[in-house]
Amino acid sequence: MALGLIATGERAVCPVVPRLWDGLRGILVAAEAGDDYGTRAVLSKAPPSACATILVMSLQPRADREDQRRRFVADADVLAELGVEVEHLSDPDVRSLVIRHEHPEIEEALKERRREIEGPGGPMNPRLHLKMHEIVATQLWEDSPPEVWDTAVRLLEEGYERHEILHMLGRLVSDQVWEALHEERPYDRERHVAALQALPGSWERERTARTAAGRHDDARKQARRAARAARRRNRRPS
Repeated sequence: MALGLIATGERAVCPVVPRLWDGLRGILVAAEAGDDYGTRAVLSKAPPSACATILVMSLQPRADREDQRRRFVADADVLAELGVEVEHLSDPDVRSLVIRHEHPEIEEALKERRREIEGPGGPMNPRLHLKMHEIVATQLWEDSPPEVWDTAVRLLEEGYERHEILHMLGRLVSDQVWEALHEERPYDRERHVAALQALPGSWERERTARTAAGRHDDARKQARRAARAARRRNRRPS
């Protein structure tokens, strides 16, 4: 597995991660307001990540690693369908377009102005889900922080599918945004990296909890249906 690291001194002065984090509030606010233009405007301000691509160790050539990372940003079939080349993904608007085409069910929900749909982890806001994908795509394209791609490579080697990996990475982003808005916590790179290192264990534990909660909810629904059926039988004339 390629191992992309940043020298300690470079990590201290690199402005990419804090500046990208500063835009997350704007992304969430714009998403909640339904302002796609505002969201893209915030994303487009993400700075170049030259400092974040310094590699002190790699098991494969840098150019190969960068090509694989950038190809991971978008589904190859969707790119072919849209006639989009990988290099075009440097434009946040193009990334947004591709992500929408990767989620036709969410695109349909947005057209119908639905505020909530059923997702793999339960009910979700379709607009915010797309924005989380856009943030992860920006992190991968800019390689900022580089541990995001390192984690994606590790999860691929463990047998996870690309889209589920993007959901894992996006869950960490949504947690950080929630903490920033509700607990006024600034972006904490060390906590982010620690959360990345905790994958896939944290994701699998959450999946188990969701499954257990779903079974419990199904049992409650079944019990309510049985109770309603019993009441209807009791109301029937003898």
